[in-house]
Amino acid sequence: ERIVEDAASTEGSVPMLAHVLRALWEQRSGNVLTHSKYTALGGVVGALSNGADRLITTLGPQGQLLAKKLLLSLVRVGRGGGNTRRTITRTYALAAAGGGQEAERILARLSGGRDLEAPADSVAPPRLIVVTREEEDGIVVTDRVDLIHEALMERWETLRSWIEESRRGLECREDLETAGRAWESAGRPSAGLPAGAMLAYYEQAAIPPGTAPDFLVEARRRHKLRRYLKAALSAIAVIAAPFLLYRVRRQEDYLQALAAYQTAEAAAREVETLWPSATDYSDRM
Repeated sequence: ERIVEDAASTEGSVPMLAHVLRALWEQRSGNVLTHSKYTALGGVVGALSNGADRLITTLGPQGQLLAKKLLLSLVRVGRGGGNTRRTITRTYALAAAGGGQEAERILARLSGGRDLEAPADSVAPPRLIVVTREEEDGIVVTDRVDLIHEALMERWETLRSWIEESRRGLECREDLETAGRAWESAGRPSAGLPAGAMLAYYEQAAIPPGTAPDFLVEARRRHKLRRYLKAALSAIAVIAAPFLLYRVRRQEDYLQALAAYQTAEAAAREVETLWPSATDYSDRM
């Protein structure tokens, strides 16, 4: 009755109820489920969050960091509303967890796999994520990863704190995905690619390495091209500057000489105007 009452008063209690019943059964005394064991687990609400914290601790420092990145990749942050689950592919999940064998281990542990080094009588770890993989005629038709339930984001304090710490990057990721879909729908126009401050904002998106959408990849490519062109133009300007300066100086010398000649010519005309010519003067003599 105590478990039923706790579950009835807790929103989204199904995954928490499933975990606490599983943990109680594994710690039963004979065929009896005891109040003391239930209390020690933390009840319906505490069993899942306490179990999740224990699970994360067993992963080690590096494993905890990778698990955090994987779990956050499964969260869609709400703006003015609650957070919701975000479905990703298994390939994306492994990239979020760093790739390689360690990522496979993290994925297996978070989906309910036991720690091979843990005592045989230890409490079963909670299942925090669900991996769905279905094949038809040897072809994978479903390959996705989800959080076990949205209640995990509300009831597990550790995950809640991670979400708040990473909110800006997660919001930026949502904005990037929205802008990318709009760009794809518009036919991938070059004019629609971000640059400057907007590109810098999208670069803050919480996405695993190697998973950037084409929208961001193309924007990066064009930004790099503009940077190379700017550098090339700067180099050309540096090389051409001495030649241009020489040409300018030659032009200045020419203009100065021309000005001197014109001044002398004007002076000669003025002399002719004011004084008689030498021939006329000799005739009068």
